This record gives sequence, C-alpha cells and structure tokens, in this order.
Amino acid sequence: MDPIRVRKEHIMSFIYDTNFLYQSFWILHILGGAAGLITFWLPVAFRKGSPRHKQTGTWFVWGMTAAGLTGLAMSSWWLYEPMLRLAREVQPLAHPERAYLQVRLAGGFLGVLSLLLLANLRHGVLVLRAKQDRALLRRPAHLALQGSMALASLVAVLVGWRYQHTLMQVFGGIGLFSAFNTLRYCFKAQLSSREWWIEHLSMLITCGIAAHSAFFVFGASRVIGQLFTGSWQLVPWLAPTVIGVPAIILASRHYRRKFGAASTPAVVKSVALPQEI
Repeated sequence: MDPIRVRKEHIMSFIYDTNFLYQSFWILHILGGAAGLITFWLPVAFRKGSPRHKQTGTWFVWGMTAAGLTGLAMSSWWLYEPMLRLAREVQPLAHPERAYLQVRLAGGFLGVLSLLLLANLRHGVLVLRAKQDRALLRRPAHLALQGSMALASLVAVLVGWRYQHTLMQVFGGIGLFSAFNTLRYCFKAQLSSREWWIEHLSMLITCGIAAHSAFFVFGASRVIGQLFTGSWQLVPWLAPTVIGVPAIILASRHYRRKFGAASTPAVVKSVALPQEI
C-alpha cells in the first residue's frame, strides 16, 4: 500500500478528531488579527491619553494578543504535523517531502512573528505602567518571554540561512535586535527624560510591523501571488519593515529632541505611534 496514502488517511483521522479545536484557533486568529490591524490605526486619530485613545489601544492589545497566542498554537501544529495544512489538497502531492518542508518553514516563520508580536506587545504595555520604576520589567515572566523571542529569532536566522528563506532571516534579525534592546532597556543604569514614552511608541509600532507582515504573507498570499511573481513577491511582504524601521528612527530622534534626551538611539527597536494605551 502506498505509504503516503496511509499517512494521509492517518492524518485525516487525526484532523477529524482535532478539527473543531484547530478551526477554533484559526477563526480566533483571523478575528484577532483583523481587529488588531484595524485598531492599530485608530489611536492616531485621538488625542494622546484621551479616553478614546486608551479604549482603541486596549482593543488593539486584546486583538493582537489573541492573534499572537493562536498564531503560536497554529505554528506548533504545522511544525508537528504538516499534513494538517496539506490534507485538504485535492491533487496528490508530487513532492511530499518538499511540501512538508515548506509548511514547517511557514510554521517556524509564523511562530517567530507571533513571539515577536507578543513580546513587544507585553513590553510596550508594561513600560507605560512602570515608567521610571522598572522593577515590573525585571520579573522572571517578562524576561523569559524576551529570552524566548531571542532564542527563537536566532534559530530563525540559522534556519533561514540554511534554506534560503529570506523572510525568516529578516524577521529573525529583527527579533534579535528587539530582544537585545528590550533587555538593555530593562537593565540600563538610568533612563533619560520620558524614555519610557519613546519605548512604548517603538514597541507598539513593531507590533504593527509584525501584524501587517503576517497579513501580507499569510492572509493575502494568493492575491500577492497573482499580482507579483518571483522575487517581486518579497516587495509587499517586506514593505512594513522597509517603511517601519525608518519611521522608528525618525520618530525616536524627533521625540528625543522634544524631550531633551540624547539625539540618537543606540539601537533601533521597533515602530509605534506617538500615543499611549
């Protein structure tokens, strides 16, 4: 008997048993991601610190938290059993091992994006609560999350280099820089004037980069595949990063000058809006 067919039948049975749970995660991921993408832009329209600004910021946090947690769950599923994503293919797989590898790479990339989103989201919220007192940022749970992001990002860079996966290399690098800067902020000797505000700004924009990148890579992949071919598909996938990183640099410099702090940040971290949640 064809081993591929036997394997597919086994996985289909597994999918049948776990279908409700998997579909629930998938639906929550879409709903959370959509809510986060929409509400990411709403706080810009409202005055900083106003009730509407805080409310829309809270919606963004909840939406992105749901998207990040369910993204981690789906990533684990794809890494563990690629056929969960391939089982509904109507045509037989011409190169099943290659297809499994592509799904696992996609799962790894989704996992890194989800960790980047959750780690920066948590840090962006906590710096606003902690302000100058950073004891809250030095708790084991927060440091463990940042360390997990750093480790996952390092693995993503190595795997991306091994399989020539550009997106994993790029976002693995972003994750490493972000983790380094986050930990540096947590333990640096002294903060400059309202540096916590700039940190909050940077962290939430990084969340926006991760969320928009995930949308273009996974949510709009078919449309992008029809509009762009070959290496040109990287253009919309990397556009949030290409736009976001310069925005971080410019925003950080502007507000450091405004608050009378040092003119240039030591290392760029992320992109966010000049608002507070």
